[in-house]
Parts: sequence; structure tokens; C-alpha cells
Amino acid sequence: DTLSLRDIFVYDAGETDESAGEGSPDTPAPDEGGEDDDAAADMEWKVTLDEFSLAESGVSWATPRLQPERMEVRPLNARARGLAWPASAPSDIGLDLGINAVSTVNVSASIHLGSGDGGVRADLAGLPLPWINPVVHEQLRTDIASGSLSLGSELELREFAPASAGFTVEITDLGTVLHETGDEAFRLQRFAVEGGEVDMAAETLRIAEVRLDAPAGSLHIGEDGQINVNGVLRERPEIAQPADEATEEGETSNWRVIIDRVALAGGRLDFADDSLPLPFRTMIEDMEAEIVDIDSMAETPLSVTLNGNVDGYAPVVIEGGGTPHGAEPDSEIRFRFRGVDIATMSPYSGTYAGYAIDSGTLSLDLRYALAGQALDGDNRIVISQMKLGEPVESELAVEVPLKLGLALLTDAQGVIDLDVPVSGNVDDPQFSLGKVIGRAVMNIITKAVTAPFKLLAGLVGSEADLENIAFAAGSMELDAIAQSALGDLSRALQERPQLQLRVGGSADPVVDGDILRQRSLEQSLLDEGLDPLSLESRDERWAEVVGARFAALGEAGAESTGGGDAAGDEGTNEGDAPSEPMNVEAMWEAVIAATPLSADALETLGNERAAEAKRYLVTEGGIDAARIAISYDLVSQDSAAHMEIGS
Repeated sequence: DTLSLRDIFVYDAGETDESAGEGSPDTPAPDEGGEDDDAAADMEWKVTLDEFSLAESGVSWATPRLQPERMEVRPLNARARGLAWPASAPSDIGLDLGINAVSTVNVSASIHLGSGDGGVRADLAGLPLPWINPVVHEQLRTDIASGSLSLGSELELREFAPASAGFTVEITDLGTVLHETGDEAFRLQRFAVEGGEVDMAAETLRIAEVRLDAPAGSLHIGEDGQINVNGVLRERPEIAQPADEATEEGETSNWRVIIDRVALAGGRLDFADDSLPLPFRTMIEDMEAEIVDIDSMAETPLSVTLNGNVDGYAPVVIEGGGTPHGAEPDSEIRFRFRGVDIATMSPYSGTYAGYAIDSGTLSLDLRYALAGQALDGDNRIVISQMKLGEPVESELAVEVPLKLGLALLTDAQGVIDLDVPVSGNVDDPQFSLGKVIGRAVMNIITKAVTAPFKLLAGLVGSEADLENIAFAAGSMELDAIAQSALGDLSRALQERPQLQLRVGGSADPVVDGDILRQRSLEQSLLDEGLDPLSLESRDERWAEVVGARFAALGEAGAESTGGGDAAGDEGTNEGDAPSEPMNVEAMWEAVIAATPLSADALETLGNERAAEAKRYLVTEGGIDAARIAISYDLVSQDSAAHMEIGS
């Protein structure tokens, strides 16, 4: 509407009569030479424009790089003051415009047109981010559904080149939508960069604070196992970059990036997994995070803190620090979760453990340290009052007796407390932290169910064999060693109240059999009238009775002893060498060996040993008798009581 150019003039520095008109006698003719011609040639011309203004103008701009393609730049106001050449002072320049009656741009500058020194202030307000979707689509399969961008910057120029700059950035009400599903992928209430400073000479970028208010995202795994954010980033063809001839070989950028503080408030993550037999979903909410002292070149450690909760009640704390940009990168981070309801994790327990979870809570204290590429971690996992539900059919379920494993690991307070160390090389393409932790936990469960009595012994600091309780030959009495082992087992069972115990007894056919035969023989002799004192002292009467019994065995008995006849003859058959007289002890052993055992003698002894072990566990160890069952199929060929654990 208005274009104004005022006070434009061209002048010379010579002495002329400004009042003289054309054809004045004082004005030399054009074709006349003289000294004035040389003076005019040496004059320095100067151009000045006191003020330029363009007011209430507009431009229609169309480009496929924006959406909508047509942009109405209106109003467009421009101004310039103090333009002069040669320049002796800074000139003031300004530009104010609106775009589609939504966004505004304001630029003001003071620049010395001779030296190129000066400063520029530029502000962009209210730029709708959906306008840049055509550019975003080149990189991402995502739409920006909402959001507004504002920028503020101050640029210092030296010889028309940027020397330093300060800037702020603000994005409000950002929302993004995935092309594939139409679901919301990410949103935030406000993103701000405060106190940004760039020093070109020092190659330094410094930011006082980066702040995210109410960021919210969704991470969903579909039925096919695909993650909703997979494929969001478009694959771009690799383009060979030409070598920079101005850059010397081996020269690299030394830009230093410093961020004093990154803060997050009111964050939320919606996680869902539909790839499992039972769908799983949880929310991590009210996230508050802070990262301080980020420096791309400093060796001093940065610090990370994050607080939040799971499903609105279970607190989450993440803390850590490290020097990721140091010569030898190292970092350490800790995760603490308290009281997470694990019934919500039934989909995972069903898939990988074969059981749903009816109830229970989970607390985690995880620490991971990274030195170079070497990871070292400690995971403390505490599960309280867990109750397994119905079995779940899953091809991925581990083949271990899970209920037994959990019973072995659950203490008297209903708590499973595990320390799970992990390690690995994160540079290994096969490395997966989740797999490493899962494998470590399964190793603990597998070790528990394959060597349960070793675990029980460890609970009470015992070195005894708690699985097999030895008895003296032919005896059902518990000696001091056996009583000590059963005492240790009792204390371990008190620590693991979910465990059930089966006890079986056995007897050795040789060792126990010989003792049982001897007892049977002795009882027979007593029944036949042998004085108990004679049996105990093994006097002549005892020897006489033994000799008679031996003689009754006949040749079989003699052959079994390798001696003479039952009467003790010297064996004087013609042609034979005299035999050694029969030793009464040898006859006694032969008579014992020939004494028959009842068909159930060994079985009865084994059962008596099992009963005696149970009696001790109940009466002396204080174990509920209902937790211990005598089993007749736990037998072997030794003199012991055998234990088997169940749940």
C-alpha cells in the first residue's frame, strides 16, 4: 500500500554554486577541460538513504514443501534507517510479518555496512508445526497432528559472519500420529530450550536448561510381535559425500556441547503387549526426571534422576551418572521399583513360565555399571505373596517344575529375595540385557529344582547331606550325626513353609542283611534255652550250641567255612593231609550266613528308618506332620532314609 523513500541525494565534495542553474557562466561547458575535471575525478561519491519503509504489504507464497502449499504473508512491514555508503555508523533494519494470520516473524538488526559488525534479533511466534508435515514425511512415517513453535534468537556478527548467538526454543501442545495405525505416538504439553548460547570461535554450544512438560508416549507390541514405533523412521539411500577439499586429512570437528540441566515433569508411558496369550498393559505415570552437567568433552560425571510410578501407585526411581564422553566411557545407573502388582504380568508369566499369576507384588533394585563395553550388573528381585494361577499353554514356556522352584525360593514370610548378577559385552551383536537377566533368573530356578537339598543346606549354613540320612548297619536308631542333619533339615523347612517332604527308608541286603540274620539266629538260640549270659560272653555252652548248629549244616556248612567236619576231626582220610581244626568264630559266621531272613525283613527295616526320621522332624524339629509323608517307593540298596522335596 505504501512505499516511501525519503531524502535520497547524491552529492560531491567539491566547491560548486548550488544556486547556479543550467547554463550559468560559472558552470564549465561539458566539452571544456580544465583543473575542475581532475578534481571531479578524485571526488569520493557517497550515497545515503535516511529512511526506507514498506508498510501493510503482502506476498502470496506457494511451495509443496509446506502444508498448506499457499502461504499468505500479510501484513509485511519492512524498514531501514541510516543506510549510507561508505558507512560511518551502524544502520538499523527491521522486518515484521504475519503468516496466514497465525504466525508472526519479527526481525531487527543494527549492522555496520562497512565492517559487517553488528547484531540481529529475530523472533518467530506461533508457527503451526503441522505446516512442516511434507518435510517430516520425508524422514518419518508420522504426522504432526498439532503443535506450535516459537523461537527467539540474538545473533552477533563479525564481518557479516556469525560470531556468537543466543537463542530460546518453545514447542507447545505437540501431538503426533502414526501413519500405520492412526494411533497417537507421542505428545507433550511443552518443550523448551532456555539460555542457549553459541560461540563460533570457541566451537561451543551451551544450553542452560532443556525442559519437557507432560510428555506422553505409547509403546505397543501387536499380535504379530511388531512394535508400533518400528518402521517410523524411513530408510534413506546412502549418498556418497564428496571430500571437503578445504578440510585437511584427519581434521575433525571439536564442537563442545554443554547442557546444564535437562528436566522432565509429568511424564507418562502407555505400554501394551498383544503378542502374548494374555494381553498385557501397564502405565508408568507422574514421571519426574533431571539430568545435570552434560558435557561432551568433560571428564566430570553427569547425574541422572527419574521418579514416577507404575499404574498410579507403585513408585519408580532411576538414578545414575557417568562420563559417557570420556576417553574411557563409564557409567552407572540404578532402577528401583516398589510394590508393582505382578498379577498384571500374567501375560508374561503365562508365556514364558506356563502359569498365570493370581496375586503378588514385585520390587526391584537394579544396578548396572558400564566400563568401556563391559557391563557388570547386580539385580535384587523381591517378590512378595505370589500365588500362581491356572496353567497357560505356551510353546515358549520353560520346562522346569516352576511351582517347586518358587516354593524352594519362598521364605517363611512369603518373600522371594533373589540376587542376580549379570555381565556381558554390550559391543557383542548377540548381547541383550533382557535375555541375560532372564537367563540368570532361570539358572537360579533350575539350580534350585535340580539340587534342592543343597539350597536348603545353604539356607542354614549346613554342610551335611540333608537328602540322605545314614543309619548304622541293621539299626533304625539315629546317631548324633543323623540327628544333626535332621535338625538342619528341620530349620531349613521352617524357612520354606511351602515345601512338602517325602521320606523313604532302605536297607542294604549285605550289610543290613548280615546283622538281621545274626539277630534272628541269636533270638532262635535264646528261644531254644540258651542262657543270655552265655550268648553275651560266648562261653563254652555257646560254643557247644554253635558247633551243633554248624554240624547240622552238613557238607554245605563245612565248604562254606573251608575247614574240617562239624566235630572238629583232624580229617585223617587216607591220602589226605590233616585239616585245620574248625574255629568256632568261623562256624558262627557260617551259621549266620545260613540263617534265613523273612521276606519283608529288609523292607520293614527301611520303613522303620523312614518312620524314625519323620518322628524326629516332627517331635524334635517342630515340622507339621502333614507336611511329611512316608513313601514306600523311595528305596535303594543302602542303609539310609531318603528325602524328596515337593511343593
